[in-house]
Amino acid sequence: MAKKIKILTLALLSTLLTSAQCENDTINPWFVNFQSEPTIECDDNLLDVFPQVYDNCDSTVDVIWYEEVTYGDCPSVLNITRYYRAFDDGGNQVIETQVIHIVDETPPTITGEQYLEIPDSTNLIITPFATAIDNCSSVTFTYTDTEVSGDNVIRLYMAIDECGNISTFEQILHLYQTPPDKDEDDDDDDDYDDDEDEDDDCEDDEEDNNNDRVAICHHLGNGGWITIYVAQQAVPAHLNHGDYLGPCNEIDQILPYTLEKLPNGEVKKYKRCK
Repeated sequence: MAKKIKILTLALLSTLLTSAQCENDTINPWFVNFQSEPTIECDDNLLDVFPQVYDNCDSTVDVIWYEEVTYGDCPSVLNITRYYRAFDDGGNQVIETQVIHIVDETPPTITGEQYLEIPDSTNLIITPFATAIDNCSSVTFTYTDTEVSGDNVIRLYMAIDECGNISTFEQILHLYQTPPDKDEDDDDDDDYDDDEDEDDDCEDDEEDNNNDRVAICHHLGNGGWITIYVAQQAVPAHLNHGDYLGPCNEIDQILPYTLEKLPNGEVKKYKRCK
């Protein structure tokens, strides 16, 4: 029991001493884990770098600050210089300066399907099939149809924010033929199965039409591959793109056909033979 009384007495004495010290408080508040020159992204919260302050007597401490803003080369980049003053109830104070560097290093985000099937009547010049947004600024969004192979258009999108950060996105657009309006008086017996014909003739067609073309296994943006047939002079550009010579194997190729663009501009699609 004596031990407990002694500890209690010490605790009371300690409390009394603390109370006596705060009657004539001369100790300044202090900042904890103060970041004098933090760097944050433009969409981060400024409160994350606001300083915490403590005092030996007051449970709460008032903080006032003044800031100056210097803008950078783009709207999302700036420097904020802050002058903080924290003071307790006894008039003791502490002053600190903080320079906050706000940067924009995050590129825009492009959202879209990597493979789409669309009617061949679609006006590709004015029709985007993806969108782009940025975390801090507006976006300049463009696209280029870099290559036409068979019924496929390989489209490259580019998004640039106001600070020059760039994102790219590759998309395959498969153009399918829109069937013509059918005359109601046509005999149903005249119908035929195009897929069956392609299955029967695919080997002969590919052999006949691709003699002057080079088989390339083209690398898609989603990591897949597709076999296309290109002219001899187009081969170096494809190899630089990351493609390789020869048709894709059955596992790599993600589309059920091979593609060819003929010298006269005509495009053809050949069903892959099993």
